[in-house]
Amino acid sequence: MSLRTFVILISAVAIGTVVGILSVLGGTAPAAGVLAGLCASGGSLMGLNKLIS
Repeated sequence: MSLRTFVILISAVAIGTVVGILSVLGGTAPAAGVLAGLCASGGSLMGLNKLIS
């Protein structure tokens, strides 16, 4: 795995985790927080891939 791939994946996981935690702290159900985190992680993965390339 290249350094570029590693940085993109770790950043996407961190963004998804933060979004999920903030969603749950904001009052949504934990399942909705997980879904929000997964969506944010996937979206940021594509955005970071375009940004870094």
